[in-house]
Amino acid sequence: MKNYLVLFFFLIVTSFSFSQITGRVTDPDETPLPYVNIYTEDGKYGTTTNEDGNYSLKLTQPGNYTLIYQYLGFETLRKIIYIQSFPFEQNVSLSPSTTSLAEVTINSNENPANKIIRNAIDHRKQNLEKIKQYTADYYSRGLWRIKNVPEKVLGQDVGDLGGGLDSTRSGIVYLSETISEITYRAPDDFKEKILASKVSGNDNGFSLNSARESEFSFYNNTVDINAKIVSTIADYAFNYYNYKLEGVFYDESGQMINKIQVTPKRPNDRVF
Repeated sequence: MKNYLVLFFFLIVTSFSFSQITGRVTDPDETPLPYVNIYTEDGKYGTTTNEDGNYSLKLTQPGNYTLIYQYLGFETLRKIIYIQSFPFEQNVSLSPSTTSLAEVTINSNENPANKIIRNAIDHRKQNLEKIKQYTADYYSRGLWRIKNVPEKVLGQDVGDLGGGLDSTRSGIVYLSETISEITYRAPDDFKEKILASKVSGNDNGFSLNSARESEFSFYNNTVDINAKIVSTIADYAFNYYNYKLEGVFYDESGQMINKIQVTPKRPNDRVF
């Protein structure tokens, strides 16, 4: 009589019915541009480039799409693409926009950036009222990427963190994606219906896998990201930040955009 050992392996996979557009965004000198906003013209799907200028945009099906590539200081690019099958690669180069200072009168008592920020602060509550109630489709993608991890910390072996590290002791150790529908009514009525979710690795207690956890607004006096950080347009922001007007330009719809450098007065404060 033969004995047989039968092993059953159960693999539970929550998958997204999405395919990918991948690519790289650079400037005319082939320098990669990090954190470029990329989205379909209808606003339904979007993503950003990583620190190396690479991106991955998930779509539901082949077809014709208009992709918008938007980055501060560069001309917005509209790219029409025709997708017959996935995966699909689309690399683009963005051209610097013409940034010029508007004609301003500067005296020893007035910083032009302060005037703009003061106006933003004056309208803070008014703009906050506009988002007291809304519904939205939500997609998030979060990852933890680490580099040059030591083999030991305080004498304890670190290991390869669940296989996430390569031979250089670097790699992605956590990745999450979520698709959900959200409704919000101020002050605390927040509902989220998760349609699909995929998680690998350990988030170590901090994750953007939920829309609630990633909801924050600079129109509030503080932004809660594991600690209450003073908003750059809080009522008392001038106690924490210095402002410098770097330039003024216009977007495609004619809206004037002021590019303002924000620096903390005291880096040890809870500030950006």
